[in-house]
Amino acid sequence: MSNIGTQFKKGWKGIKRCKKCGKDFLATSGSRKYCDECLIQLTICPECGGEKSLYNKFCSKSCAGKWKYRTNNNVKNCLLIGIYCPQRGIAVGKAKLGKPRFNMRGINNPNWKGGIYGTERQRDMGKVEYIEWRRKVFKRDNFTCCICHEVGGILNAHHIKPWKSFPNERYNLDNGITMCKKCHKEYHKYNK
Repeated sequence: MSNIGTQFKKGWKGIKRCKKCGKDFLATSGSRKYCDECLIQLTICPECGGEKSLYNKFCSKSCAGKWKYRTNNNVKNCLLIGIYCPQRGIAVGKAKLGKPRFNMRGINNPNWKGGIYGTERQRDMGKVEYIEWRRKVFKRDNFTCCICHEVGGILNAHHIKPWKSFPNERYNLDNGITMCKKCHKEYHKYNK
């Protein structure tokens, strides 16, 4: 078989050797590398048995993580021992890709606050009224800091009468001024 391993022209049909099993097969193009039997095996995910791309080893990152946990002892030990394992590092991160952590959800999460998300102010800052008030304050002041007169940049809408003390004045346009981030931080640093 003198044609095996040579460059073929487009539309050429010839006999090639399979890269995986080494058998000869009839190739319809010069770019084909695998016989029909091996091609079917290559499109099956080794973890779940589902369909995958010819160029990927697994169908998803979740299957790849499960396979690494099952086959790689270093990854398994790192996950079982925890943060004190000296081998912990990149292998663990790759193994955990796509794996949900059900034991860290809800009440088991260290950031759990009893189903209450943020403070009243944080919740109110997402409301349309607050966003509109903030936009109107910026527009009224021409997107310029009222302290240092810097135009643009990172701007904050500051309440002249405090948010907590004056709930009726929260969305009043006269109760707000535009400050840059630096001036706003300095103001609250000296005026607690």
